[in-house]
Amino acid sequence: MYARGIPLIPSALLTMGDELLGRGGFGEVLSGSLNEGEAVRPVALKRLNLSRADAQMFGSALLDEVGIMMSLDHACVLRCLGAVLDPAALDSAHRPLGCCIVTERCLGSLRGSLDQLGGEREPKTGADLVASLLASWTNSLKVASDVARGMDYLYRKTPPVQHRDLKAANVLLVVEGDGLVAKICDFGSAKWRIALASTSTGNKGSTTAWSAPETYRSKGSPGVFTEASDVWSFGMLVFEIVFLKSPYQGYGDPDILNAVLILKELPYDEDALPSACPTALLEAMKACLDFAPAARPRFSKLAQDLGSSGTAAAALSEEITTVPAVAKLIVT
Repeated sequence: MYARGIPLIPSALLTMGDELLGRGGFGEVLSGSLNEGEAVRPVALKRLNLSRADAQMFGSALLDEVGIMMSLDHACVLRCLGAVLDPAALDSAHRPLGCCIVTERCLGSLRGSLDQLGGEREPKTGADLVASLLASWTNSLKVASDVARGMDYLYRKTPPVQHRDLKAANVLLVVEGDGLVAKICDFGSAKWRIALASTSTGNKGSTTAWSAPETYRSKGSPGVFTEASDVWSFGMLVFEIVFLKSPYQGYGDPDILNAVLILKELPYDEDALPSACPTALLEAMKACLDFAPAARPRFSKLAQDLGSSGTAAAALSEEITTVPAVAKLIVT
């Protein structure tokens, strides 16, 4: 079944799992499976807090966003498989499912994995595989490179696809071989999601700390959002990777606005940069967090620079981990 060319998945083909993958003002994301006949595909079910009235009001905008998502095909952008638009929909076990967006399933968010590291590059006891891999600077650089590549792809589309909410919480991770692949999700500032979040209860996840200064209204002038604004947010995301914490952590929104708009303060101290951090990551973070939008690099440049640095770092890491047995004996 299709609506405006978008596949509407029969809810009876979907089965909700028990794992809560995420939660936000829009609703929650659950593990699930999609019965494709000959095979069962693991999926993520982004359940939306939509009443029947909401579905009628925002259904068209929701279809527009799902349509955009399904038009995207890149390894570093979360793949959308379809949607369920019936607020009364039941899954295959006759449990309330409601409206949802069905996507490929990943192992968790970048933010969640960073939190598991507890502020240290050494994996904590009990940390999962993704967090343990992320502890490596080589893998951290690869994740940043993936996000830059995905964003470059979005901005090469016609028309370009703005993210408007780029941060570690909106990047998902999967394990591929001995490393990680990052996938951008929750892009676009759809009206239905803004309206839904504004009427929902619970944690809405403020984006103030990641928002570029030019996006705020100033002296009667409307805020402006361009690729450079997403680049600023990417700089804050790199800050999260480098420092293993959120920017302006411990600040309230008014304090963040004062720091960014009035004091022109960045969330890091030049004297406290990690010495082991790859130079490419630090240079990308600093370049993206320039208060002059025109001075910030484009995602095409960031993808190129981080990608080449990541390839070199991976090669060096492989050399280190493939030391001849004789050398290993000498070292030990």
